[in-house]
Amino acid sequence: MNQINYSLEDNEKVKDTIKSIGNTYSFINSGNGSFSDFYIWREDFDERVIENNKFIEIKDKIGSLIANQ
Repeated sequence: MNQINYSLEDNEKVKDTIKSIGNTYSFINSGNGSFSDFYIWREDFDERVIENNKFIEIKDKIGSLIANQ
């Protein structure tokens, strides 16, 4: 994430690329049956909650980074 932010500060071509990636990312995360329905399965419920919260945090960071471009 830090490297992406660093690259975005000075490079317009990178910004265009990130915008394109953002469009694709939004597409694969919208609607039923999309990546938005993905979750991490663990037999242990508490472990499953922890892992999925980490996953959601990563997805949120990516979405936020993309949305700010």
